Parts: sequence; C-alpha cells; structure tokens
Amino acid sequence: MPIRIGFWNCNLGVNPYWEERPLTAKFAALKQAVAQFSLRCNPGSLSIFTAPEYAFAAKGKGRPLPAEPLPVALVSQYFTAMEKLSATYPRILIVPGSLVVETDKKVQNRVIGYFGGESEIFVGKQHGVGEVGVPVPVGGYTFQPGNGGQVVTLNGVSIFTQICRDATQGTTPDPTVDIHLTIGQGVGVEAIVKKRPNVALIVADAFNYAVVDENGPIDSDATDETLGVKTYCYTVG
Repeated sequence: MPIRIGFWNCNLGVNPYWEERPLTAKFAALKQAVAQFSLRCNPGSLSIFTAPEYAFAAKGKGRPLPAEPLPVALVSQYFTAMEKLSATYPRILIVPGSLVVETDKKVQNRVIGYFGGESEIFVGKQHGVGEVGVPVPVGGYTFQPGNGGQVVTLNGVSIFTQICRDATQGTTPDPTVDIHLTIGQGVGVEAIVKKRPNVALIVADAFNYAVVDENGPIDSDATDETLGVKTYCYTVG
C-alpha cells in the first residue's frame, strides 16, 4: 500500500521569526498543517508527517545557546499536546522535527514520533553539531549524546529514524528496513543515500528536503500552506 509523506517546512531560516513564536503558536500551526495533510491520506493506511530539526527550539539572537532548550515548564505540555494530536489522526505517524532539552546544563537534541496517541519513536542525537556553541561550548553547557537512532515497525512498515549528522556518521540502517527517516538541518542527502542504497529515504531538512526510493528522487505531488508554512506531499511505494 502506498505511503503518504508530508514534510512541514517550518524553519528558522525559511519562515521569518519562527524561533520567536511561542510554543502555543507553533503547535497551532502544526495542528492545522496535520489536519490539512490528513485530507490527502488514505484513512486506513500508514502516513508520515514530519518536520525539520529544531522545529520546536528557539535559535540564537543573544540567547546563551544556539538552539535554545524548551523550558522545563513546557515540556510536559508539549508531550500532552502531541499525544492528543496523534490520537486524533491515529494512522499518521507525526514526527514534528526535534526539540532541545536541558538538565543541569547538559543539552540533548531529541526527536519523538507519535502514532495512535502514543510516543513510538524516541531518538537522541549522538553526534552534536552546534547545540551548545560553535566551535567552543558557551556558558558551561555540554552536549549529551543520545542513542543515535531507533527502528520501529508500524502497520508492518519498519522505520529507522536518525537526526542530521548521525545519518552520515552514525549507524548505517539495516538493509531490510523499509524507510530511513532523517530529521536534519543542513544534512547532505547524497551522503545519506550512499549509506542506504536499497532503503526508501525521507530527509526532513528545511534546505535539503527530499524523498528518495530505489529509483531515485521522488517529486512532490502536492503543496499545502497553513499559517505561512508550506507542507510538501509525496507518495512512496
């Protein structure tokens, strides 16, 4: 059965002042985008909706870190809202980019994927690139490496998820995996393809977004726009 893919291109560079929007505004935009995407999906089949790295992190502008962590008080609010949205669209795997979290000045970049109202994907970036400062960490912060990738099987489809640099320097996906999902910010598509020649690839990167199968790149077949953010739609399989 074909799988519908939606890439929600919210991004610090593409959408002006995205990093300054409060969490509630970002979530309102996400909610509308998922609702619009759902109209293009087969209700009984798996679909995937995803977004770039740092979609739910602030960025720069005099803040102590290049990618500002989500305030602790809002983390539980974020999880609850995402699970509720996922329950509304139970056949859509929602992977809303990454968020940055911090505990005792240890910073981790995380991707969480929601399906059927629950978190099914939990990935922590292993190879940090600028989360705590470039080239030298600032303010006593340190990057905390995560698990580097995770495989889940949903509706009989196996999906391997990684974050940005981990896809080019980290674990190579098992060739039997159906889909390799990379959440990135400036990651090279060609470098990932070389590591997974027989796996369908989704690169959710604001500047290098792509969907590729064994025959090469797949063109977007539809584009939607909600609250100034575009969603590019594809079909795999």
